[in-house]
Amino acid sequence: MARWRRRAPPRCSGSAPSGPRTPPPRPRRSTDRDGRARDSPCAGRRLPAKSRQRFARPDGMEMPKRTGNREVDMNVKTLIGFGIGAVLAAGAAMPAAAQFYKGKTMTVVIGTRAGGNGDIQGRMVMRHLTNHIPGKPTVVVKNMAGSGGILATNFVAEVAKPDGLTVGYSIINIMAELLDASTLRASHKDLGFIGGLGSTSVFHIRTDTPPGVKSVADIFKIKETFRSAGHAPSSQKDLSIRVMCKLLELPCDHVTGFKSAGVIRRAIQQKEIQLTSDSVTGYFSRVEPTLIKPGISLPLWQYGVPVKGGGYKRDAAMPDVPTALEVYKMKHGENAKPSGPDWQTYQLIVGTSGTMLRAVFLPPKAPAEPTRILREAFQKMYDDPAFKADWKKLTKADPTAAIGEEGAAYVKEVLSVTPEFVAYLKDFVAKGAK
Repeated sequence: MARWRRRAPPRCSGSAPSGPRTPPPRPRRSTDRDGRARDSPCAGRRLPAKSRQRFARPDGMEMPKRTGNREVDMNVKTLIGFGIGAVLAAGAAMPAAAQFYKGKTMTVVIGTRAGGNGDIQGRMVMRHLTNHIPGKPTVVVKNMAGSGGILATNFVAEVAKPDGLTVGYSIINIMAELLDASTLRASHKDLGFIGGLGSTSVFHIRTDTPPGVKSVADIFKIKETFRSAGHAPSSQKDLSIRVMCKLLELPCDHVTGFKSAGVIRRAIQQKEIQLTSDSVTGYFSRVEPTLIKPGISLPLWQYGVPVKGGGYKRDAAMPDVPTALEVYKMKHGENAKPSGPDWQTYQLIVGTSGTMLRAVFLPPKAPAEPTRILREAFQKMYDDPAFKADWKKLTKADPTAAIGEEGAAYVKEVLSVTPEFVAYLKDFVAKGAK
């Protein structure tokens, strides 16, 4: 059977009085300099060094001494409690955003083939974007080329989990949705729009197209039918080429179905195709060194950058290449003002491409927290001089963007066109598919 022993009082330095001890009357409770009650057996005596260390605070700070005034002591305790609570609350709130992505992997679905113009741009964008995402998740890229980015959009909308860990980076194919394209099985309005980056496009033609094209004005001398090329009847590239050839009254026979811009460039080099267009990224990285500098092709016009109040200005990266509107006036007169559904189509394409040719987006019904985190990170990336420098190095132009709610609102706006215009588009696309 266990025997309980009464604990002996702590040993103090110095000798203790011998013989029985009669406790004095209990004094008002307070502490000595070592934090012991004054009625302690060791009161007034210094504890050994080791004991003092055991009672000391690890940070070396002194514990607050009691004043003997209950009201004052309670206020001190209250202030200390509030301070500790505030520190704990701040520590819990501060890393909340970082905790969402910390230690996680984010899959980025890029809607072009590996090594293509969109892939080069997408990887650069995601590298900078990740630097501004709290927690800095590991990024894994998955290329999914097809149908002008529609395949990647479908995957993110239908297959990817809406958990904030899968994002798309692809063309915002507004035309495909307006035309009820069977290949597109999701609405861009339902995607979790994070941010889009705009870009102009450059149209170029082979210089040996009869009777020969040495300047922009020479295209109006062409009488023989020549061929242009694109990816799909409803793609922005195909529609912008066909509608501009129509507005400029050029004898163009458009061929569609090319899987990539690289395949079209090879067809141009083999003299199977004469005219096409490329994004400014593709133009400077692929077209200029392989087609323009060797003298095979000549740049004709660019989309231009939309300006407030209407109209377009030349992109700073291509100050010597006229805008499509300038070329239109070369054909029809300086005071000519294009109008009608053909020009409306062109304006819709240029407006979309100029602000969000490609965009970062989440699956439908993505949680609010990752949506907020990524939108804030996209804004910080866009404001980052390092990103702007890399973007300009890649595209030769300053970035333009539509971010967060502003971009989402623009998508809804351009999808709210009249039924008459949609009917015209469907008829125009159907003719291009023949």
